[in-house]
Amino acid sequence: MLQDLYPSEGLSRAEALAAATRAYEEEMRAGAVRNLLSGKMVRLLLLQVQALKLQSLRAMDTLDRLVDSNKLNLQLFATLPACLLAVAASRLARAGATALR
Repeated sequence: MLQDLYPSEGLSRAEALAAATRAYEEEMRAGAVRNLLSGKMVRLLLLQVQALKLQSLRAMDTLDRLVDSNKLNLQLFATLPACLLAVAASRLARAGATALR
């Protein structure tokens, strides 16, 4: 779709998306309803949605890699309360046993 809008300019993807965003803003200023029916507004909206989807997928991939790299830390922190409970239970049992003597 970007190549259809800017076929001969030789723009990079980021530059083409920036140009499409500017064109979308110009279409909005010129009259959103009129351009929605007769202009390039629908195509520009689809480009905006695709760009947002791509950004969200990249962000989710980054978060997935971050969670995977911290999986060991999360597992250790998950076992910490169980260890603390075991220590507290053993001390309570020891205190109860010494109180019975």
